[in-house]
Amino acid sequence: MGGIIPEFTIRQLVDDFNNDIISIPVFQREFVWSDYQIVTLAESIYKGYPIGIVIFYEWGEEGRKQYKVLDGQQRLLSMVIMREGEVETETGKRSLTIWFNVRTEEFKASTYRPGSEWVRLSEVIKSEPEKLVEIASRVSQESGIEVNRVLAKLNRLWMKFNDYKVQVFTIPQDADLDALGEIFVRVNFAGTRVRSADINYTMLAIADENIARLMRSFYHELANGTLPELQGYEWDLDYSVIVRTFLTFLSEGRVRLESMVLRQAEALKRLLRERASKLPEIWELTRNSLLEAIKLLMDDSLLAIKSTSSRFLITQAPLIVMAYYIGRKYFVEGKEIPDSEKLGLMGWFLLASYYRRFSGAPDTRLNEDLRVIVKRGDYKDLAGNLRRQVGELRITMETYRGGGADKQLLLYAALRSQRATDFDDRSVLINGTNASVHHIFPVNIVGGRYSRGKVNDVANITFVLSSTNERLGRQRPANYLRRLPSEVLKAHLIPMGESLWHEEKFEDFLEERRRLIVECINDHLRRAGIVK
Repeated sequence: MGGIIPEFTIRQLVDDFNNDIISIPVFQREFVWSDYQIVTLAESIYKGYPIGIVIFYEWGEEGRKQYKVLDGQQRLLSMVIMREGEVETETGKRSLTIWFNVRTEEFKASTYRPGSEWVRLSEVIKSEPEKLVEIASRVSQESGIEVNRVLAKLNRLWMKFNDYKVQVFTIPQDADLDALGEIFVRVNFAGTRVRSADINYTMLAIADENIARLMRSFYHELANGTLPELQGYEWDLDYSVIVRTFLTFLSEGRVRLESMVLRQAEALKRLLRERASKLPEIWELTRNSLLEAIKLLMDDSLLAIKSTSSRFLITQAPLIVMAYYIGRKYFVEGKEIPDSEKLGLMGWFLLASYYRRFSGAPDTRLNEDLRVIVKRGDYKDLAGNLRRQVGELRITMETYRGGGADKQLLLYAALRSQRATDFDDRSVLINGTNASVHHIFPVNIVGGRYSRGKVNDVANITFVLSSTNERLGRQRPANYLRRLPSEVLKAHLIPMGESLWHEEKFEDFLEERRRLIVECINDHLRRAGIVK
C-alpha cells in the first residue's frame, strides 16, 4: 500500500499546498506549533537533518491527483510559513517572519529585522538565483561583510530550502475506512497516552467530514461568542466535551466503547456505519442539548455562570451528563424541562464539581451516569452514583475548610440562593461574571497574627464587585460591616453579632460563619432534592 517517494522538495510541497493539491483534512487538529518549533525545523532543514516522513492519502477525481495530510500537518504548514511568511488555516491566518544571519548562520523569529546582518528567509528562498546577487550587495553595504562571503551564505541558504527532499508515504485512494482509520490511529496515537475524544473525533471525521466541520464550527462559535442563543457570551469548551456528548447520543449512552485505543476506534467505525443516515439528526440533538445545558448554568435564577472563564466552573465534564439528560429525557419527546428538574440538575452539578466526580477514570464515571439516564433515572439517581463514590453528600463543618475553588463554588451557590448583592450597589446581584473575592477580615489586619490558611479560608471571604473590594480592601470589618443593612449581611451569611467582627475574635468568626454557610448549602441541596 503506497511507498516512499523521495522527490518531493519543500518548494513542490508548498506550491501544491497553495494550489489545493495538498490539503489538511478536517479531522486533523489545529496548527499549534510555536514560533520556536518552526524556527527549530528551519534550522534542521538548513543543517540537512532528517525531519521525518510525511504521510498523505490520495483523493479527488480521476486524472487529478490530490492529497490529504494524514501525518505531518505541523511540519508542512511550518514549511509554508518559512516560504510564504504566513499560512491560511481553517481557524485563521498565522504569520511569522523568520530571519537568517549571514555571519553566524543563526535563525530567529522577529516582527522587525534584528540587524544589518539579517535577511528574511522567505525573501531569499523565493528569489531567483540572479536576485541573490542584488540581496547580497545590499546586505554587504549595510553590514560591512564582504559581498562574496554574503553571496555564498545566501546561495547555501537557497539551495538548502529549495533542494531539500521530504520523504512522503502515500496511501492510495482505494484504501477503505478500516485501513485509513487504523493507519491514522497507529501513526498518531500508538505508544502515547491519548484521550478517547482524539480517537472519536478522528474516526467521526473520516466517516463524515461534514459533521466534523459542523462540530468544529460550533466549537469556534462557542469560543468566540457568536452564537445568538448565548447572547454573545463566550464558552471556550474543551473540544472533548462536544465530541463526547455527540458520542453519547450516537451510542445511546456511552462515551467509552472499548478500553483499548485501537478497539475503541474499531467499535466506533462499526457504530458510524450502522447509524450513517442518522448522523445529521444526532448532531442537531447534540448541539441543542449542549446549548440547553450551558443555558441552564447561565440562568440568572440559578447559578448565573456565564462563561468557561468563570472561577465557578471548575470542571466541564458534568455538561456531558446534563446535555444527555436534557436531550434524551425532554428534547427527544418534545417536552419542557420543569423548574424542579432544573434545580435538581444544578444541585447535582454542584456536588459533582465539589467532589470531583470526573477527576479520575472520567469515561468510566461518565458511562455510569449515562447508564442511569438510559434506564430513565433522574437527578436523584445521579446523586446516588455520587453517594456510592464518596459516601455522605451532606456538607459538614469538618470537611468544609480551606480556600480552594471547590469550597468557593459552594459558597457562591449559597450566596446566589440568598440573592446576595454587592455591598455598595444593592441593585447588583453577585453572579459568575462580576464576583470578586473579598476578604472580610483583610490580610493586612489579620495576616501577621493568623496563618495564611486561616486568612484565606472560605469562611473569611465573600463576593462583591471589584470596585467595592478595592474600596474596602484594608478596612476593619468592625468599621464597615456595621454600616451595612442587616438584610445584606444575612444574604452574605455574615454573623450578626458585632462582637465577632474584631480581629481578636477572628477564629470564632470563622467557625460561626462556616456554620451559617454549611447550613445554607445543605438547605439549598435539600430544596433541590439531592440530600435529606
